[in-house]
Amino acid sequence: MFDFSKPGSLWITAGASVLLVTLFLLWRIWPVLLGSAKPTDAPAVRLHKWNTYLVKLLRKTLKGQLLVGQGALFESKQTGLKHGLATWSLEPTLLPDVEFIALARPGDEKAAIQAIARADGLRELLGGSVRDHAMWGHPAWIWTWPDGVDVDAVVARLTPVAVFRQTHGLNIEDP
Repeated sequence: MFDFSKPGSLWITAGASVLLVTLFLLWRIWPVLLGSAKPTDAPAVRLHKWNTYLVKLLRKTLKGQLLVGQGALFESKQTGLKHGLATWSLEPTLLPDVEFIALARPGDEKAAIQAIARADGLRELLGGSVRDHAMWGHPAWIWTWPDGVDVDAVVARLTPVAVFRQTHGLNIEDP
């Protein structure tokens, strides 16, 4: 293979090894480097970094032990402001910091939205079962459904989808 009696062989082997290790490390940390958020990042930039780089990495790393959700932005026709929205199917899920949570039934493959709530209000309603978590500059929340809480009773207290759409002037095709 290599003749280590030649002076250049050792350097070539060492250089190739360092290159391979460096490429492997970059491959593993590249999503974190690109996906890290700065405090000055706009919400749209923050969600783009979360959805593009961190979701795939976290899903691979967590291997189904905790779901990892994406966020979306919508523009309210009423106020002209952009708001963040994520869907939660009541299963333990890591979600980005968004303003609204759309509640879907667990195990529902089509994720039919039952109701929509302001994220801070829903966290307050669910008590200590929702915990904040910061990762790579992203505020995130680990959402878990508390034992003994009636889904229908909670959904009844939240904003129906039709009312939410009307309030923000969203079309039926919008989130």
